Amino acid sequence: MQKAEKIRIRILTPVHIGSGNKLTKGFDFFTTATSTYIVPLPVILAYYQTHPEHRFQLDQGRFPLEQIQQLRDPRIQRYETPCTTSEILEFIKTPDGVPYIPGSSIKGAIRTAVLSQLFHHLQPRQQSELLQTVQKNGRKSAAQEIEAQLLTTDRNYAGSKQNRDLFRTLIVGDARFAREDLDLYPVKSLELKSLKPQQPSDCQWMKDKRPRGRDSLPKDTVIYPELLAQDVEATFMLRLDPTIGAGNGRKLQRNGFPTSIGELFQMLNAHARRMYKLETEFLKQCVSFLNAVSNATKTGFLAMLHEDVAVHFPSQQETTRRCILRLGWGIGWDSITGAIAKTVPEQFKRIRFQFTLGSRGAPFPKTHKIVCTERMEPVSVLGWVLLERMGHD
Repeated sequence: MQKAEKIRIRILTPVHIGSGNKLTKGFDFFTTATSTYIVPLPVILAYYQTHPEHRFQLDQGRFPLEQIQQLRDPRIQRYETPCTTSEILEFIKTPDGVPYIPGSSIKGAIRTAVLSQLFHHLQPRQQSELLQTVQKNGRKSAAQEIEAQLLTTDRNYAGSKQNRDLFRTLIVGDARFAREDLDLYPVKSLELKSLKPQQPSDCQWMKDKRPRGRDSLPKDTVIYPELLAQDVEATFMLRLDPTIGAGNGRKLQRNGFPTSIGELFQMLNAHARRMYKLETEFLKQCVSFLNAVSNATKTGFLAMLHEDVAVHFPSQQETTRRCILRLGWGIGWDSITGAIAKTVPEQFKRIRFQFTLGSRGAPFPKTHKIVCTERMEPVSVLGWVLLERMGHD
């Protein structure tokens, strides 16, 4: 039986794991010229308990958030970026307001990476045959056969389909961060307008399609998510044990699937390098635009990305101890489905047509989320993290 290991997770580029809630201006937060204040509901209710004379405001749906903020309750979150929209995407938190990355989110990112690597180790004919099984019978189950072929034990295993899932052998704990590790950033969507962009005008920020008046020009679409800031750290527990759930001394394993954390990290690093290459290839098409809107040097944005991510890829000697992973909101289609679907060009064309992915003759994917400064200058991408085994030599 293999023991659980403590893993350090370091945020390389901002990460958002959503709670599923959108915070509303005037009810959940308010802004000043220099800041945004998020006031949790328990703080609002506590205020009315101590100020019963103001309860009529609650009945009218009016929350005096500015007055509540003056109480200096430590549960009130202050960000130095003033939100310019009416909503904020809330980061997932514990009941006491502590941000965390659920173990299920980490495990899901690992599952995507392992599935992609196993697929890429197949022969071209096998890849094409498996992609042929992707049919439009519900998007969530479209790749079910690929997972069944690559992430389960052989079909002669005496157990239910769920019990044959190789990821039963992987147990991942939550990574709890500190309140001050969260920050607020504007995020824009970079959009390709051409299959072969040649100049800055071939790229643009995605525009808000909602009408804002007869004479008003379309504005850039801006989203404000709560994000884990760059360089913050936390820890979580990770265990990979082929004997988990097998019973009777069996092991849930098959050729190619990692049987140790060291092997798993090697596989995650190989996948991350491919995903980083795909991302930089997309961004190179728009680097002139990105540098123009940020007043950067010719290779400014890609140089920043290199410093944020590429320099942290481990050496060959460290590849079983440290690894790069991509997770969370806004990491792009290529980092999830595209890692497999684009492997065989002819099958990718069929899948695009069958699932109506993008417009005919247009690039797909054609958008990419970019983290910006308060002045709306692009500074980073989303979702890159570094994992490191603690106490492992």
